[in-house]
Amino acid sequence: MMAQSTAEAASSEHDLVLLADKFKGMDNVQSAEANAAGDELDIVFDTDGKPSGKDFCVVLHRSEEGRDNGAYVTDSIEVYYCTPGQRSGMIYDLDTGRHFTAEEVGS
Repeated sequence: MMAQSTAEAASSEHDLVLLADKFKGMDNVQSAEANAAGDELDIVFDTDGKPSGKDFCVVLHRSEEGRDNGAYVTDSIEVYYCTPGQRSGMIYDLDTGRHFTAEEVGS
């Protein structure tokens, strides 16, 4: 569910910094940070320590192909169990893509 929710939210926003801000406003999100290059977003979902005192870390990797009328982005979403400062063992992944218009891209 977290990977699907991440994919749906990612399809609404081209800018990962703005997307991180959207995630920070969600009740079940502990943190959401985009990297400086703007091609990765790390999200920690709070699951009340279930299972086994761990939360879920979702990592969204974004690649982009510029087009005359905007850009096509491909998102690779990975879900991990995590504890503070450490993620281990990918448990799910999902790939998706979307075309953003020139207006959405800001060009």
